[in-house]
Amino acid sequence: MPRDYKHAKVKPAQSPSRPGWMWFIVGLMLGLFVALLVYVDGGRLIADYRASQSRPAKTTAKETQQKETPPRSKTRFEFYNLLPEMELAVPEAELVTPRVSAAKPGESTAYLLQVGSFRRLQDADRLKASLALLGLEAHVQVVAVNGQDKWHRVRLGPYSDLTQLRDVRHRLQENNLQAMVLKIKA
Repeated sequence: MPRDYKHAKVKPAQSPSRPGWMWFIVGLMLGLFVALLVYVDGGRLIADYRASQSRPAKTTAKETQQKETPPRSKTRFEFYNLLPEMELAVPEAELVTPRVSAAKPGESTAYLLQVGSFRRLQDADRLKASLALLGLEAHVQVVAVNGQDKWHRVRLGPYSDLTQLRDVRHRLQENNLQAMVLKIKA
């Protein structure tokens, strides 16, 4: 059946939709504006917190007497008891120029490199794996601190030759790893 187009209403042309890059720019600008507001407000919050911490608290004489603490006893360092007696930290100067000590004829000295100490075994294993990728064989030592906390030490060695020890330390330093040198009596 034929259709009469003479009296048909003409629809206005649709305006083209906005291109995607324009929506991206608008979203990016909006995001940067929100980030700026958070940054400015966050700086104000930090400044307010620091100012409140630096102000002395208002206390009365009675409160001051109640808050007085008994005199402190001398500070006790417990880490001396925690380290095994056969391990000693070695100063850097001794590694550069070892001093000749009066060692007993049957006694030998060896060195360990402690690369890290972690509470979680997964962290220690991750470091051990990264050392293996460098060609270094590490082992993990589990130590109980204060009878309850377990620490996992990642160690390399023992090394009896100081030149080998220096080479390993140099390789660690090239890979942004710091190691503590420990002397053990074998």
